Amino acid sequence: MSEEEVGQEFDRVMRAAMMALGQVREAMSRRAADRDRQVQAQSAAALREQEQRTAQLRQIVGRQDFWDNATGERVANAATYGATLYNTDRNAATIYDTVRDQAHARWDINVDEIRAQFPDDEQARRDALMHAVDDRLAALRDDALGQDDRAAAATLQEDARAEREDATEVLQEVGEPTAESEQHERHADALDSEADVDLANEYGHEQDHDRHLNDAGAEDASAASRDTAQMPVPVAAHEAPRPAPETTAGQVRQQMDTSYPQGAKQTLASSGKARAPKAKSAKSQQARERTSGLSR
Repeated sequence: MSEEEVGQEFDRVMRAAMMALGQVREAMSRRAADRDRQVQAQSAAALREQEQRTAQLRQIVGRQDFWDNATGERVANAATYGATLYNTDRNAATIYDTVRDQAHARWDINVDEIRAQFPDDEQARRDALMHAVDDRLAALRDDALGQDDRAAAATLQEDARAEREDATEVLQEVGEPTAESEQHERHADALDSEADVDLANEYGHEQDHDRHLNDAGAEDASAASRDTAQMPVPVAAHEAPRPAPETTAGQVRQQMDTSYPQGAKQTLASSGKARAPKAKSAKSQQARERTSGLSR
């Protein structure tokens, strides 16, 4: 699957999941005024649709190709969606945990600490994570470009040395400069000039690399300096789950504990009062990364 196809699949399922959440909300609104069996059935159907979409998102986020082609926006959207339903849908909790683990393993980004900076503003949480990921990805691209320039410069310098060796051989044979030896020298000088351009480009990429890392690090450093104890304490995956409601109506009410507006970005960004996933210590996060894997 190509990079574009991976991204389009994620975006399509994310939109469908948000629409399903909107249908749950709408069904609950109708149900408040009309409690007949038909409305109850519609509420249950909307809830099942939302759960199915969340399961699809979990599968996508768990794939290697999603992370190989990740963007800051998609990572932030996945984290926000997972955090919003963390305590009511196990698939959503898995989405958030996967984002948290992969962001730390791939880019040294602490999702919990970034989110802790904005305990009451889900839009700010999303934006901060998006920018942190984009800055790290940009730094990696700059590093790769710098390596390409350095390799190209090394090849040109090697070719220049070979030209000068040829010029030296001609001089040794003839005993004085000739048109051939001078041509070799000119070629060597031209190759050295091209190598200098590549080295200058490499330096520019190094500067961009450092700037992007500083931009990403500023958010991490700010998050690390805050007291993460301010975060609301959620029900973590390893803790005993709440008893499951026995009725369909109870299931819908539990699902709607976390409100979800009907906009697009607003839908993802307006859940600031929902309880956040429990922050991990660095030690526990490293242990999880060693044992968790992605599906292929």
